[in-house]
Amino acid sequence: MRALALLLCLAFSAPAFAEGFFDLYAGGAFTRDDRASLDVPGLLPRARLEFRDSPVFGMRTGVWGEGRLPFLGAAVDISGFRPDGQDDFGPAELHVFPASLLLMGRLPLLRSHEFPMGQIQPYAAVGPSLVVSHIEIPFPGSNFEDTEADLGLDVRGGVSLLLTEPVGLFAEYRFTHFEPDYSDRVIGAGSRVSPQLSTHFIQA
Repeated sequence: MRALALLLCLAFSAPAFAEGFFDLYAGGAFTRDDRASLDVPGLLPRARLEFRDSPVFGMRTGVWGEGRLPFLGAAVDISGFRPDGQDDFGPAELHVFPASLLLMGRLPLLRSHEFPMGQIQPYAAVGPSLVVSHIEIPFPGSNFEDTEADLGLDVRGGVSLLLTEPVGLFAEYRFTHFEPDYSDRVIGAGSRVSPQLSTHFIQA
């Protein structure tokens, strides 16, 4: 984690990194169902959470290297999706907002005078994510509700196609994972819900 933070600081401060970019994207989020751990007095210790597919919207800004480092970059990515679902007691609402720091690598292909860094650029990215999420689950006689901020993982890979030097299109696969530990008072007692949230994305 410290090494990645150092790389990101160097990327944003070093003069060699001068090719900036800004992306807007949308797509689909597909969260894997999970047997969530429950600590609710009088109820079963585990409950199945079945998540719905959700649209995702996001934006990303960062820099690519120049000179000796045209293949290396760094970015900040912010997105949001809502994999509302169903548990053993009824509908569950879940809002998820990841903010990721990404170390990126690309392969410049089809270089030309018009596209000195390549018109086609396969790329990959990985980094930590600070995930803010809010959950609400109905229980008999009360609702469970909490908001948490957790560290997670963000991994992705894709390809971009430049239409002109400043404008292009991209499509990518993305995977995120985090493990929140929600807590609230249900039926007058302290309760916890601890799911593992793994999500696959297709976005462009």
